[in-house]
Amino acid sequence: MTIHSAKGLEFPIVTVPDLGSDLNLGRSVDDHGYVRLVDGTDDAPPVPAVGGPNPGDAFSIEKTAVHEYADRRSRPQERAESKRLLYVACTRTRDHLLLCGTHDIDVDESGAIELGEPAAFDDADRWRDWLQPALLDGALVAEAVRDGQARGEMDGASYTVRRPPRPVGWHTDDHAVDSAPEISIPSPPSLAPAKRIAATTLVNAVADASTDGHSYSQREESAGLSPTTFGTVVHRINELRPPRDQWTTLIRRLSRMSGEEPTEPDLREAVDHAADAVEFVDQVEADSQLQAVYDEYSVVARIDESRIVGDIDRLLVTPDAFHIIDYKTNDLSATTSDELAEHYRPQMLAYALALLQHDRNRDVRSSLRFTDAGVEERFNWVSDQMPEIESELRPMMDLVK
Repeated sequence: MTIHSAKGLEFPIVTVPDLGSDLNLGRSVDDHGYVRLVDGTDDAPPVPAVGGPNPGDAFSIEKTAVHEYADRRSRPQERAESKRLLYVACTRTRDHLLLCGTHDIDVDESGAIELGEPAAFDDADRWRDWLQPALLDGALVAEAVRDGQARGEMDGASYTVRRPPRPVGWHTDDHAVDSAPEISIPSPPSLAPAKRIAATTLVNAVADASTDGHSYSQREESAGLSPTTFGTVVHRINELRPPRDQWTTLIRRLSRMSGEEPTEPDLREAVDHAADAVEFVDQVEADSQLQAVYDEYSVVARIDESRIVGDIDRLLVTPDAFHIIDYKTNDLSATTSDELAEHYRPQMLAYALALLQHDRNRDVRSSLRFTDAGVEERFNWVSDQMPEIESELRPMMDLVK
């Protein structure tokens, strides 16, 4: 199973291996890294960066200055995507997370072992470059080397660092080489499968069962972008935060990945929607005492044996509250923002329950930003309301077939 396909799922134990391997940065068109595509301008297609002959060896090819230009343009976004993948992989676990990988080590004259310095945060080329500074300080590593393992703490959670076992010689019994081993594995107990519901599916089920039978689409279909792709490009601009003059290029690239081609009105609308969302988020964050900020934060709300899963567009963590920010690109010409807020209430309820189940010492605020008109609609819950939220969600979940 790939990390992408595991998104939204949850497992008792998750292993993330190979933390010391190089990240797949600077992906090329060919198999050897000699041909790269450099994003073009609004009026020009991507430009190929092709390797040239090595002046000192006529039989080899070396990278060119255009490759360096391609790296400067693409590496920040590729690293951001790698960090997001690592986050998704680590948050798939429910009980135990096992991180495995190799590290560079230095041995001084006394025989003491120290880990090599990781790459700078913004220049990381391995997952371990982000994890090592947070999890492995010098005293912890020294204790693990000496005693075989050491325990650390981070944000109230404990973790164990273990030294790899020493290699051992493998000897076979010549008389037993041809004998087939017998392994007896008991059958696992049969459990009723847990019901998993996407938060957006819950919204649609409640809308379909409403008395007026009305459901709200993101925006009207057009000759260019579908509502889903339009919403995706607005979300990605807010997540990646590229320079403003690169927005239209990014919109075109993301649209083509979905097999669609934006029209000029699509480009103008997407830029306007994204600009409103960016300005709104910047204002909220400037007025908040932030402890952490997360994009596309995956959450799971548990009710009995059922699960409601979803991804919060942007989550702000302050000392006293979780603040959910969700961008909505609906067309408000045919409805009002308060009606749409009520339509999306089941989604916000599920997010609030998941966060309260994670930490009952914080309240939950939810901001729905309707980027078509620059309007915000809010919900607020305190930790004591968790039983009420569960009671409100139960009948909604019964509507999902």
